[in-house]
Amino acid sequence: METVNRHDFEEALREDGIQQPDAPKLHGLIDATEKDMNRLINSSASDCQSTLDCQLANDPAGTLRRVTSVLHLMNFRDIEKKSHRAALLRAGRKALNQIGEYHP
Repeated sequence: METVNRHDFEEALREDGIQQPDAPKLHGLIDATEKDMNRLINSSASDCQSTLDCQLANDPAGTLRRVTSVLHLMNFRDIEKKSHRAALLRAGRKALNQIGEYHP
């Protein structure tokens, strides 16, 4: 096993046809999640809950993705907001229950 520097490593990835993710794409995704988080947590907790409930009726999997990404970003940014976290958790549980229901 030999030690390689970053340039050699990236060159080997290019030769193998593997591309590293572009930072602007990831940055845009984080910006979109942050805007969504700000929309949800800068409203009242009941508005946050009703917004998520409306989305839940149409797209439970999307609601679950939204809840997890917002909660993850709130943890990363050290945002407490207990009432909003509770609303997000309720919506996440409802989404999981709806996804898990069996409809023959």
